[in-house]
Amino acid sequence: MAVHSVKKKSINLGSLPVWSGVQNAPGIRRQIPFGFKVEDGLIRLNVEDNLKNTIVENYGNPDYSFITTPPGYSEWGTYLGRQQIGYMDTMLPKLEGKSVLEIGSGSLYIADYFVEHNKVKQFVACDPVLRKEKSRGTIKVVANYFSYEAFKDDRFDLVVSMNNLEHVPDPFSYLSEIRKLLKKSDGLLFVMVPDCTEQLEVGDWGICLHEHLSYFTLPSFSSVVTRAGFHIDHLMSIEDEIIALLSIMPVQNNSFGSEPNLDALNEKFVKSKNELGNLIQKLKISGDTPIGVHGCSAAVNHLFSLLGLDHDPDIYLFDRDEAKHGKYIPSFCRAVLDSADPQYKNMKAIVVGNTTYFAQIKEFALGQGIEKVYPLFSHPNNE
Repeated sequence: MAVHSVKKKSINLGSLPVWSGVQNAPGIRRQIPFGFKVEDGLIRLNVEDNLKNTIVENYGNPDYSFITTPPGYSEWGTYLGRQQIGYMDTMLPKLEGKSVLEIGSGSLYIADYFVEHNKVKQFVACDPVLRKEKSRGTIKVVANYFSYEAFKDDRFDLVVSMNNLEHVPDPFSYLSEIRKLLKKSDGLLFVMVPDCTEQLEVGDWGICLHEHLSYFTLPSFSSVVTRAGFHIDHLMSIEDEIIALLSIMPVQNNSFGSEPNLDALNEKFVKSKNELGNLIQKLKISGDTPIGVHGCSAAVNHLFSLLGLDHDPDIYLFDRDEAKHGKYIPSFCRAVLDSADPQYKNMKAIVVGNTTYFAQIKEFALGQGIEKVYPLFSHPNNE
């Protein structure tokens, strides 16, 4: 069934620095005009097709830099990988003797686990960044972009698609192609995708990632997967991630659901930017400096650029991820420090830069004797 794209109203948030993670020196290398549009019931990145193609093609470049390192490449990436395995162990049936395709693998961490612990017959890892990996044993490496044509003669018991549905140019076509590769009787699709519900509600600039072409909520995710011919067997949202196990059903001709209000969304982004600027100014006036920003996210990078905080002498950056220590976000002059650094305790106030982990970071800061802890964006859950 063909779904015809209907373009709707768009909003423009202005030029934002491209966020590809931390780098060896400060300095914004590139900015792109960033905005949203509504297309087929989804909030989508509003950029020209040639720029969108460039973004997608970048995954195949030898010097591609991960925004978040895959499991096995850093302590933080491995922590996230263990979480993903935990979700799959809870939802998936026994996989011994089964065939599995993982799209957008990033590394062979999940493949190794499936082979060792689940005794799968074959595991295919598909990702252009796997060019340095070799096929071995029951693990087959396809160092290329996913396409139906590449696997049209294969049928899989399970397809794993973690944190790449938001990256593909057409989520509906992507899901439809996966559906054709699953065994009709009991084939399953395990999906993880960022849940942007709360970020959209508060105007969280952290969701403004040039690589993310679609922005899902539980209703919009449910709509697109059922229209693509999947039944939702399990569905949950935790730590701003939608996690779902899907099976095949007849293709549905469902509506796109309620249309997002882009004018209201634009107001939230403007409001959240102004609130952070006012908070920083208030802390300076009251003498609550130096200020620590804990969690070096895309949101911090965007807002420091928009608010002109790139050389602010009263701000220090901290993060748990050891891959970021001693490196720089593009829009700030001072290197990222370990959250265990003694300098942390000298902060008079902490602004939490990663809203997903606000509660954990607040608890950590209070344990360091810092009484004033603020979210990057105001939200009823962050008190």
